[in-house]
Amino acid sequence: MHEARSLAAAVILLSGALVSLLGLGAGWEPDPSRTLYFPQVAVHGGASTAFLLHNPGPGSVAADLDMRDSQGHVMESLRLQIPAGATRRLEFGGEDGKALEGWARIRSTGDLVATELIQAGPSPWIGFHSTEPVSGFRFSGRVDLPGMRTGVALANPNPGSVSITARLYGRDGELVRSGEFDLAALAHRSG
Repeated sequence: MHEARSLAAAVILLSGALVSLLGLGAGWEPDPSRTLYFPQVAVHGGASTAFLLHNPGPGSVAADLDMRDSQGHVMESLRLQIPAGATRRLEFGGEDGKALEGWARIRSTGDLVATELIQAGPSPWIGFHSTEPVSGFRFSGRVDLPGMRTGVALANPNPGSVSITARLYGRDGELVRSGEFDLAALAHRSG
């Protein structure tokens, strides 16, 4: 039996590369300006992820960035200080190495504004906002055109696994497909 837990989720539209990512979230106990979640990152093999971190406050802010792969293993972990009013850009990935995807969490000691940028191959950088963990979400609209499809990215920031039930409904409201799976602690899944 699994506890009711929250996870970070995002809807992704793909067209050869990431085109749009919408963070989904509602109600979460930690202050979202102090813990920020990005359910999809891509690094290496031609993909890069960058974060723009801005400190709007009057004092210096410490920020811890953790990027994890789909199995929950740490890909990158660093701590940095961001002076009052300053912005820092952190970039990961590039052409070298095996393509990896996963998710990221940024924790800070003060207010922090963060934007994620993802670039896949020669496509332009696309910017995304953080999301808050949720215990469930729904979205409408599905793109299934030549060279373009809808996907969902999920990240489990919890110390235990979560059970997920996914349902796809047609335009007429009829259930088209459903499935259940567990997402391990600190793991990621997209598709």
